[in-house]
Amino acid sequence: MQRKFILIVLTACVAPTFTFSHASAAEAQLLFEADKTLEVRIDAPISTIRRDRSESGYHDGAFHFIGDGGVQHMLDLKLRPRGRFRRQEEVCDFPPLKLNFRKKQVKDTLFDGQDKLKLVTHCESSRDNYEQNLLQEYLAYRILNTLTDYSFRVRLMLVTYADTERGGKELQKYAFVIEEDNRVAERIGMQLSRVRGIEFEQLDMEQTNLFTVFQYLIGNTDFSAIRGPREKFCCHNAVLFTNPAGRFTPVPYDFDFSGIVNAPYAAPGKQFNLRSVKERVFRGLCRNNGRLPDTIGRFNTQEQEIRRLIDELDGLSAGNRRSTHRYLDSFYEAVSSPAQIEQNIVKECSSATAPAEPTSASLK
Repeated sequence: MQRKFILIVLTACVAPTFTFSHASAAEAQLLFEADKTLEVRIDAPISTIRRDRSESGYHDGAFHFIGDGGVQHMLDLKLRPRGRFRRQEEVCDFPPLKLNFRKKQVKDTLFDGQDKLKLVTHCESSRDNYEQNLLQEYLAYRILNTLTDYSFRVRLMLVTYADTERGGKELQKYAFVIEEDNRVAERIGMQLSRVRGIEFEQLDMEQTNLFTVFQYLIGNTDFSAIRGPREKFCCHNAVLFTNPAGRFTPVPYDFDFSGIVNAPYAAPGKQFNLRSVKERVFRGLCRNNGRLPDTIGRFNTQEQEIRRLIDELDGLSAGNRRSTHRYLDSFYEAVSSPAQIEQNIVKECSSATAPAEPTSASLK
């Protein structure tokens, strides 16, 4: 099916500056070395955090978890709401959180080397489907982890939130933390870049091809690999890393507007003429079509591992396991033969110098 793209040409590119990681390259991130769901407890003024969505100040709390050998740990914690879209009270009654640990306290624990972590939360406390959406977004990250090291690692948690303002009243929900940008840079041996925008020619084309086919698999159009909101560093729902040769590698995040998640609040960008986020459109570059056989081959090689992730994901309902497998089926059908690839991928590719700017509703 043919799609028309609204194209905006990027005429200026700001010279890159780089942020360097100071952590030792040999330092392991134990938190992300395993995928077992971690049970934790957060004691904090939850009522205030749900009411006051400001990012300007942290609230004091405590973080409890059981480490190796059954040892119980309690860490001092500062936390606050974070983000853009999901931080809005009209979107979510429970905002995403930023967790700020004391570096000296986490030493020699599972959280050794961690500082400030993004916690992706369940959005709506009274509706189970939102928690299912969270698990499916976690799954999207894990799918990318099977395909490439150039991805954000995540750790699933079953969190008991104890509201210190309401006598310790508890709420238990799934959540997950995301690897910090600078730790990704350290792990993949690249530099975290802070640029306003780049041109497509500056991208690592092999990795960009995988990036766009992955976005097609999960049914996501809410991204840009070359620029972000005007007041922010590049990019939209992607972080750029660069190698010594000056090539930029985009690493995506924030998949709640994708079809595999199908969040109740999600809507496709109007420029794509899609009826729902579950409908796919390929946003890759035509100049990259020659790389498609190798790229799709990687997805084929990892298919059984991806399906295992679906089958073994804690908390995912039986119905959502089936629907997620069906959504995966539709991707593999779309790339199952040269004719299908021609119809669904090649004919949809973009010859653009730059993509359409993300809609304001989806900027997060």
